[in-house]
Amino acid sequence: MGLIPDWKPIHYSPEDVIVPYFVQDTPAARQDIANQYTTISRLDQGIGLILEELRQAGFEDNTLVIYSSDNGIPFPTGRTNLFDPGIAEPYLVSSPYTPERWGQESDAMVSLLDIVPTVLDWFGLDYPTYKLLGPNPVQLTGKSVLPVLKEE
Repeated sequence: MGLIPDWKPIHYSPEDVIVPYFVQDTPAARQDIANQYTTISRLDQGIGLILEELRQAGFEDNTLVIYSSDNGIPFPTGRTNLFDPGIAEPYLVSSPYTPERWGQESDAMVSLLDIVPTVLDWFGLDYPTYKLLGPNPVQLTGKSVLPVLKEE
């Protein structure tokens, strides 16, 4: 638990957490969930600190912010599994051009494959045409999530 000067730790009590349906309700599981909530609170505050730095540096109005993780919750049927708990990863996209969506949740299905198309879309760039080891050009499999910020 390293210290960050601007971080105010929030600790959760194992007795107060809600145990997801796919996790056995044991003292060890409750402690793990409480610890995870503390970690998520630290992450949330960290993103807030980054956004504040962008504002203070004058880049709040022209910076696209993307945050994601590469796995789901570290419990049974979670991480490395294609069950709902395993594919429920954090994915935050914040654009200064759609402040009406700040703080909102979306039901859009997105993945890490969408980051490159989103960044290319942000800069108005096309994906370059090239080939690797064969006659067919390489193609992106993801899609830009910027349209989701305008309309669900």
